[in-house]
Amino acid sequence: MSTGQVHLEPFIKGSSALHGLDARIKLAGALALLATISTLPDGAWGLYLFCLALLAGGIMASRIPLKVFIQRAAVIELPLVLVILPVLFRADGEAIWSAGLFNHEIAIYQGGLVRFSSLLARLFVSILTSVLLSAATPFQD
Repeated sequence: MSTGQVHLEPFIKGSSALHGLDARIKLAGALALLATISTLPDGAWGLYLFCLALLAGGIMASRIPLKVFIQRAAVIELPLVLVILPVLFRADGEAIWSAGLFNHEIAIYQGGLVRFSSLLARLFVSILTSVLLSAATPFQD
């Protein structure tokens, strides 16, 4: 590899059960999880946890260190959290917190907090699903 070339292959070699699965099965499973999490209603905490538990099982089956998932997901997730942050201030329901800022009042509303938390949960599961798929499946497969 030359000095100016960057290695972008996200695949991590391994001999786990997940690595051995056919790529089509892994892709179908990832797409099913992504479709499920994206269509859940706001505040469906039990279903979000169920999806996260399925994902945690896949992460454990891959035998890839958790540190890898956290590092890869953080690069993507942190900027996206900033994008959804304004949802907190959506006037929906009762104000939970308010403060004055430059002669204007800002408030966090109950509906905005539920929406923000739900988006954050969906985002977390979606990103980790993508990271798991790319880490356990070679691109050419």
